[in-house]
Amino acid sequence: MKAQALVIAVSAFVISGVYAVSAQQPKSQWDGVYTEAQVTRGNEVYNSRCAQCHMADLSGGEPEEGIPAPALYDDAFEGRWNNKTMKDFADKIHLTMPADEPGVLTMQQSVDALAVILQRRKFPVGTTELPVDPAALGAIRYLTKK
Repeated sequence: MKAQALVIAVSAFVISGVYAVSAQQPKSQWDGVYTEAQVTRGNEVYNSRCAQCHMADLSGGEPEEGIPAPALYDDAFEGRWNNKTMKDFADKIHLTMPADEPGVLTMQQSVDALAVILQRRKFPVGTTELPVDPAALGAIRYLTKK
């Protein structure tokens, strides 16, 4: 009898834990992970360091150096970034952009520029800034579908 009660109790505990984990969706850009203040800061960075290649409308293009800059919203972009983290995205900006001066942007500037990209892509604004902390940034996914 005690063994049966123990099995039932353990089973209920396991089931509730599985349900809780499965009910949690990963946080993504759909959850409003940046703020308007961050976009305001990021606009200066994006407009001075990113727009000359990726264009103000994120359409990409071929800057004077003849190196094509990809659009930041097309199917190829979605395929490259789906299910990656915001840390992956911010690191890409921080370590490789702008193409003519890679690594010149601070991580804060990179994250703020990322906030601009999210805002221009019409993802919802939130009340908490996109974090600079690598672990927190890595916990936010870029998901092509909600």
